[in-house]
Amino acid sequence: NPSSQRSQPQVGDRHQIDDVDSNNTETTIITSRDADVAATTTGTAVTTDVSTVDELGRLAPNWQMFTADNGRVFYIDHVNKRTTWIDPRTGKPTLLPAVQTELSQNGPLPANWEIRTLTDGRVYYIDHLSKTTTWTDPRIAGPAVPYSRDYEAKYRLFRRNLSRPRTNAGNQIDVHVNRKDIMETSFRTIMSVRDAEVLKTRLWIIFDGERGLDYGGVSREWFLLLSREIFNPYYGLFEYSTIDNYTLQINPLSGIFNEEHIKYFRFIGRIIGMAIYHGKLLEAFFIRPFYKMLLSKSITLADMESVDREYYQSLKYILDNDPAELDLYFVVSEEVLGDLREHELKTDGQNIQLTEQNKQEYIELVIKYRFIQRIVTQMNAIKQGFQDILPLDSIKMFDEKEVELLISGLGEINVNDWRTYAIYKGGYTPENAVIQWFWK
Repeated sequence: NPSSQRSQPQVGDRHQIDDVDSNNTETTIITSRDADVAATTTGTAVTTDVSTVDELGRLAPNWQMFTADNGRVFYIDHVNKRTTWIDPRTGKPTLLPAVQTELSQNGPLPANWEIRTLTDGRVYYIDHLSKTTTWTDPRIAGPAVPYSRDYEAKYRLFRRNLSRPRTNAGNQIDVHVNRKDIMETSFRTIMSVRDAEVLKTRLWIIFDGERGLDYGGVSREWFLLLSREIFNPYYGLFEYSTIDNYTLQINPLSGIFNEEHIKYFRFIGRIIGMAIYHGKLLEAFFIRPFYKMLLSKSITLADMESVDREYYQSLKYILDNDPAELDLYFVVSEEVLGDLREHELKTDGQNIQLTEQNKQEYIELVIKYRFIQRIVTQMNAIKQGFQDILPLDSIKMFDEKEVELLISGLGEINVNDWRTYAIYKGGYTPENAVIQWFWK
């Protein structure tokens, strides 16, 4: 059973950008030494630029390197009949030329940072100290992958189509919260609102014992601080997808940690919807299937790759080979509170052997169980809370990566842009000394 051969996810702390590929090997079985076949198996068009030597020296016997049309180099191992983006001499994946040039000019990464590359050549960074990931290069404080103009156009259309609160909902909602207990006080306040239209009116966040005018900064801080709490795996509602992958997924055992977990998931759905409606960001990044479930899109084997590379490779092997010799059945094993338990993927699954004829069904059932069945109640509660604020259909113009941007943004602040478009109130102007001090 593939699941019994992999390390189990552990509850940790916090977040990551979606679509993470831990090794980026893109290994595929090939049956020919021809470049045309290599192009087919890597899924990338290749040129006739074939070589066995470059500035790093000569490749081992029976290895060749090819250059794809996008300039990225990949390798063919003719002994094992496979292709890979990994340079066999360094053990590291190749990068797109433009990315490679930029990275080499920026020098080494700071301590505790790691750089990884996705199968499409995009680069992201992992800060192992804070257990976060980002598109932003820590050496230059700029994103490695900017969002597209297409997303900007969709976002403008989305904002224009947002419905205003009903006239009887009022103009403002006062949200009283305590910094020391921000999760519980926010939960009680938001879930006590029966008419969710009220949550679409102007937010006036009031921290106990503090005075301040909320021109957007206080509510922005509230969303930030609250998201750090509600998505913290410490509370048992969410967990890391794998040990070294800081994307979040719903904890299928959330009910053990919180008897009212379904109410909290509806609360979380409301918070996500409110953040989107009010144009604020949350500090949390989820696995790709989470966003696809919000969009009611099918989850595929490719989505497994970005969540659990090792498990993906096990399923991919089954897909690419005859599994009859593996002696597998329609059962998956998982660790639950230290105990190894088995789950039948279909009725009498323990007696249904995996074969070439039924392997596609097996993979589909594994994916369904892994990402949907175990957390269907929690996910439905999130959707219900989200729809208290916004129709789920309203975000279907976005794809799953764009929904991630919609909820969490890029994690980047352009200070020059911020300064250019800043609006000053209370008689202040850009020339005032206190304003100059602020920007410095």
